[in-house]
Amino acid sequence: MLRFPLFHHELTRVLRISGPLMLAMSGRTLMMIVDRLCLAAYSEQTLTASGPAVFMGMSAISFFSGVTQIGRSVIAEAYARSGIEEAHKMGGRLFAVAILCVLGLNLTLPLLMNLSQFSGRSGEIIALENIYLSWAMLFGSIMILDGAASCYFGAIGNTRLIFKASIAGQLVSMPMTYVLVFGLYGFPELGMAGSAIGTVLGSLAVLVVYLTRTPQALRDAALNEAKVLITKSRRAFEVLSLFKRGVPLGAHDSTDEIGNTAIIWAVSMVGATALAANNFNVILNYVGIIPVIGIANGATILSSQAIGRNQFERIPKIASASLFVAFSYVAVVTVLLQSFDREITSLFSLGNYGQDIFELSISVTSHIWYYAVAFAVSFIASGMLQSFHQNTFVFKTRILTMWFGSVPASYLIAYNWSIEEGALQLIWISLSTFELGLGLLFTAKIFSCLKEHNLPEPVWENDIKRTEVT
Repeated sequence: MLRFPLFHHELTRVLRISGPLMLAMSGRTLMMIVDRLCLAAYSEQTLTASGPAVFMGMSAISFFSGVTQIGRSVIAEAYARSGIEEAHKMGGRLFAVAILCVLGLNLTLPLLMNLSQFSGRSGEIIALENIYLSWAMLFGSIMILDGAASCYFGAIGNTRLIFKASIAGQLVSMPMTYVLVFGLYGFPELGMAGSAIGTVLGSLAVLVVYLTRTPQALRDAALNEAKVLITKSRRAFEVLSLFKRGVPLGAHDSTDEIGNTAIIWAVSMVGATALAANNFNVILNYVGIIPVIGIANGATILSSQAIGRNQFERIPKIASASLFVAFSYVAVVTVLLQSFDREITSLFSLGNYGQDIFELSISVTSHIWYYAVAFAVSFIASGMLQSFHQNTFVFKTRILTMWFGSVPASYLIAYNWSIEEGALQLIWISLSTFELGLGLLFTAKIFSCLKEHNLPEPVWENDIKRTEVT
C-alpha cells in the first residue's frame, strides 16, 4: 500500500504536469466535436464519410508523428540528468527527425487514397473521403512539427505553453471550420474540404505559438542537426538512430489507427445505419479517451525524469496517481453521457437522418465507459514503458492484440450478428475487452522492469551501441 502523504505529493506532480496536457487534449476533443457537428449538419454523406476518412488519414500521420514522440522520454531523461543544455541538444536532434518524418508523410499519404476503393462503400462516400485525404498531407506535416515542439516543451516541464498553443489552435480552427463548411460571411462553401482546411489553419496557429517561444539555443541546435542530414558524419547517424528508435512508437500508433479503420470497415458491413451511428459514438468516445492521452504523456515525462534522477521508487506512485486522475475523469464523463444521452445525441441532428440511427447511437453510448477505462490503463502503462525503452515490446504486443484479437473479433461479429441482434454493441464490448487485456500486460511489464532493474544506458551517451530489451 502507498502511504497517503507520499501518494499525495506524486498526485500533485501529476496534476501540475498532466493537467495542462489534459486540458490541451480536451481542446483537441472540442475541435473534433465541432468538426463532426458541422459535417453532420451539412449532410448525411459527409457524416458517413468523416469516420473512415479521418481514420485513414491519421493512420499515416500517426506513424510519422508517433516517431517524434520518442523525444518526450529522451529529452525528459536528459533534462533531469544533465540540465537544459542537454535538453536543447536532444531537442534539436528531435526536430531533425521531424523533418525526416514530414518528407516520409508526403511520400506515403497519397497511397491511402487508393485504399478506399476496396472498402465496398459507395462512390459518393469514397469521393468525399478522398477530398479530406487530399488535405491531410498538409495538416499532417504541420502536426508532426507541432508534436515535436510539444515533446520538447513538455519534457522540460513547460506544459502550460502546450495548453496555450492548443487554445490558439482552437480559436482559429473551430470558427474557420464552421464558416468554410457552410460558406458563411462571404467564405466559399467547401463542405468536406472546409473541415480539412480548418484543421490546417488551426495546426498552423499552434506551430506559430511554439515558434515564438522557442529559445535561440534550441533553434541553433535544430538548424545544425538539420544540416548534418545531408552529410555522412557521426551526427547524421545519431539523427537516424533516434529516428530508428522512434519507429516502434510510430508503428504502434499507426497500427492502432489502421486497426480502428479496419473495425470501421467491419461496422460498415453491418449496414449504413450502423456506420452513421458509430461515427457519432466515436465522437463521444473521443470525449472519454483523448484527454487521457494527455495524462499518459504526463506519466511518460514524470517517469522519464524519475529515471534520469535514479528515483525508481517513484514509478509505482506515478502510475497510481495518473490512473487515479484518469479514472476520476472517465467517471465524470460517464455520468454526464448517461444522464444526458438523448440531449447530447440531439445536438448532432441524428434524428434528421432517421429514428433508427438515433436510437442505435443512444444504445451504444452505455458501453463507451468500458472502452475509456481500458484505454486509460493501456495508454498510461504504454507511455510509462517508453521510459524503460520498451517501445518494441509495446509495438509487438499491440500488433498481436489488435490483429489477432480485436480486429478478427469485429469481423466475426459483423458476419454473424445483425443490428437488431446487437452487432454494434458487441463490437464495442469486444474492442474494450482486448484493450483492457493489453493494458494489464503493459502494467505487468512495468513491474517486471522495476524488479529486474532492466534499464539501458542513458540515451544521450551511447545512442548507437544501446539496444532495447524486449
